[in-house]
Amino acid sequence: MVFVSVLVAGFGCASQTQDLEIRELSRKVEAMQQRMVQYDVQVESLSNTLIVLKARPGREEVRVSAPAPEVVEGEEEGSNGVDLPGDLPVVRLVPTQSIEASPVGGGEVARVGGEPLRVPVAKVPPPPQLSSIDEDAAELLFTDGLGAYQKGEYKNAIRFFMEFDKAYQSHSRAVDSLYWLASCHFESREYGQSISHYERYLQRFPHGKKVPEVLLHVGLAYEKLHALNEAQLVFERLVRDFPASAITEIARTHLEESRGGNK
Repeated sequence: MVFVSVLVAGFGCASQTQDLEIRELSRKVEAMQQRMVQYDVQVESLSNTLIVLKARPGREEVRVSAPAPEVVEGEEEGSNGVDLPGDLPVVRLVPTQSIEASPVGGGEVARVGGEPLRVPVAKVPPPPQLSSIDEDAAELLFTDGLGAYQKGEYKNAIRFFMEFDKAYQSHSRAVDSLYWLASCHFESREYGQSISHYERYLQRFPHGKKVPEVLLHVGLAYEKLHALNEAQLVFERLVRDFPASAITEIARTHLEESRGGNK
């Protein structure tokens, strides 16, 4: 009987020890995930600062010139180390068959020695491109908006990003401009407008790299507006679609708090 009591006590101690280890590991994993989120924010902030610094006027451009080819002593430049006699005959190549080309339909017909050779030529319209002036103006708008956001001047940043959004929707920075426009409204506590622009981001760029952050901010904005059911749906979508993202851990925490409060 004593042996059984000791054995049960031993199993109880082992179970408690295992529970403690699991809780400790869970705590360490959660702390690491929080640090990952902080690192992501720091990297993004540094990247944005780099964009703004690169756009500042007056910066010096670094040009790298290729080294001059080394000339071996005793060789003339351009000889490639090969001595050629000066009395070589000049041979001129003259085609023995004429080649004519005339447009036919969507391609061309080349005649080589009288035999037609059809070479289809697809007519591809050139992609729309911004002129250098438009490109400079777009880049200036974006960096001005980003600089204002970093200074906490959200109203000015909104003005820059709104102008960018209207004029340059096909620009490569359109996706980032729309994200920062929504974030400006979020930081200004204009949660309804932030949700509207975040939803536009999800519609226009469903595979954008900031989709997890967008979903998180939409959920947080709904919470700020006391729309807890909508917030819960957004957090659940984030957990379902991006289970491995460090951002998702924040959504899980809000879900647990929400479910705990509903009990």
